Amino acid sequence: MKKLIAILLAMLMVITIFAGCAETTTDESSSTDKESSVPAKDDEKEEESDTEEPSAEVADITIFIAENGNVDYPYSFERPAQAKIHELALNEYGLNLSYETAISTEFETILNTRFASGENLPDVVSHRYDDIKLNEVYNNGVIISIDDYEHPNFDEFLEEVPYLRIANGSADGKLLRFCEVFFNVSHITNGLNVRKDWLTELGMELPTTTEELREAVQAFQDNDMNGDGAPNEQLAFTDWKTMNYVLATAFGVQKMTDAKNSWCYTDDGKVYNSMVTDEAKAYCEYIASLYSQGLIWENFLNYTNDDYSAFKLANRYAGSCGRNWDGVLLPTEMNGYGLTCENTPIIPITDGTREPASVITNYAGSGGIMFTRDCDAPDRCVAFWDYFYTVEGHQLRYYGEVAPGGDYYVKDDSAHTALGLEPEVRNMIPTDKYNEESATMPDLRSSLGINQPMFPSASISGPGIVVAEYYLTFTPEICGDSARLEYMVPIYEWHLENGTYELSMIAANEEQAKVISDHADLFAYMDEQIKAFQSCVRDMSEWDDFVATCESMGLAEVTAVQQVRYDGYLAAMGE
Repeated sequence: MKKLIAILLAMLMVITIFAGCAETTTDESSSTDKESSVPAKDDEKEEESDTEEPSAEVADITIFIAENGNVDYPYSFERPAQAKIHELALNEYGLNLSYETAISTEFETILNTRFASGENLPDVVSHRYDDIKLNEVYNNGVIISIDDYEHPNFDEFLEEVPYLRIANGSADGKLLRFCEVFFNVSHITNGLNVRKDWLTELGMELPTTTEELREAVQAFQDNDMNGDGAPNEQLAFTDWKTMNYVLATAFGVQKMTDAKNSWCYTDDGKVYNSMVTDEAKAYCEYIASLYSQGLIWENFLNYTNDDYSAFKLANRYAGSCGRNWDGVLLPTEMNGYGLTCENTPIIPITDGTREPASVITNYAGSGGIMFTRDCDAPDRCVAFWDYFYTVEGHQLRYYGEVAPGGDYYVKDDSAHTALGLEPEVRNMIPTDKYNEESATMPDLRSSLGINQPMFPSASISGPGIVVAEYYLTFTPEICGDSARLEYMVPIYEWHLENGTYELSMIAANEEQAKVISDHADLFAYMDEQIKAFQSCVRDMSEWDDFVATCESMGLAEVTAVQQVRYDGYLAAMGE
């Protein structure tokens, strides 16, 4: 009987989807694109004489997630935008949501322990395991496959970006988690940002080479640009992996992050690890020279949030590597402190002997939502999280409003039209109230509970729409060129036209995963030694010894496994 009821419910949900009966928007443009999987209410369902009435029991659903690190605005369903999501889940899906958090530095350890014991499992987990660990917990029966339930809205994005299934699935192609799908140039590229306001004051141009970058930072120190009397203006390379990802290309390194992920391919499809190449050596020599000159923040490999906050408040920020949107986020934050900071993304620099190059991510989405075997209502949970891939779902999560909008965001395409851009159905713009409050409260979106990672969001946008959001939300007055279409659109278009897509692989099977996990000590050694070379702890004259040790620890064996996985990826993608 329960099986029959489940089948009927699934049929009714499909009918609801095609009828387009989502009631969360009054926007005319959205009404023709309704993909909502909100189930029909009981009084809208046809009664079946030979079946039982579906249970109206509410399921208590716990979402386990790492703390966001913002002590002022921890995760809470009491915040306005989160309250709307909670109300929708309760009233339309019969899900009573609550959060369970753990300190971010201990979160994965705690999660692994609970998954290993199989006890005290939450219903939903917000965390992005790497592909090996993801498949391990699935093969151990701890999480379920989302493909066991309907997810029609996410399916549309899987059709547009097929790699999403490979990056979020099992070795045999089953989808294991939902992810955020912001498929636009800002999410698949990284870059170097520099203090253009200081360069302009000194009459200097944006750097194009590694030596020009060195000269720029040295000039900042020589001219005491932050006015504190100390030569402490420095590059804030606070994300070691992204620093490698961005700057190593200047020396001809195809891709370099950490040892476990620094896999590249030759023109004839041969896989290798970039960390042991001559090009990686030249890159490490450069970083070591900047470090020895005091041009890189001395704490770049080991710092606390308080250290970083103090660094920014002292206005020591000379530049950084990261997402290009850092060019609007950092100036906005600094403006809240009463400081001016034009941290501008630039075309990738080179060593002066080669053309600029960048790495483009083979888009895998970001974040991850997994459902455990103990989830009280997996069918309703999958349907609810799938809702966020609709137009209305995206707006509710990302803007805290559903079209036509409300206090802080509205559906108004006139601004995009005025900028010469074709408006997108998902996009909304900030209201005057938002602009006024955010001018004195940079964390306004956090205080409202907007754009939180435990719910997915989905939008596929071109460079113009991406930069329009910078322009309309963060403004050129605060952020400078980072929020100007005439500057940032060409930057993004350059990456799309000139970037090289990174090597991607299918999920490892059990045997392959064992080979990789058995060489965890190799990866740890490689990361440790690369950091030592870059921070002048180990002399560059010992590079050949480092490479020989990596080979003796089994690098060739792991490379062979990665070759098979890469070949599998090419086959799966039809390449």
